[in-house]
Amino acid sequence: MAIQVLVPWITKLLLENDRVKVYEFSQKPGEKTEMHEHPDFIVYPLTDSEMRFTYKDGTTREMKFKKGEAKFNTAQWHAVENIGNSETRLLAIDLKK
Repeated sequence: MAIQVLVPWITKLLLENDRVKVYEFSQKPGEKTEMHEHPDFIVYPLTDSEMRFTYKDGTTREMKFKKGEAKFNTAQWHAVENIGNSETRLLAIDLKK
């Protein structure tokens, strides 16, 4: 599965090796990413946030993230929109193996 880099003004690559890709994600209210692919990955929110995920099949899901509550996610394609009133900041860890 190819791992795609998100738009540079929203993500900052912190670490990449043959096993993981770690980046910081910052998104202002109303901003939306392009559709992109993740292998299995972990999200660690640095702020409370509200986000809308739009998946490759067109379905959507709104989710609230609490600061410090890590979540594991299976591989997926999605676009992400910040639907909250404050900046979303999180660490994302893509698992390569």
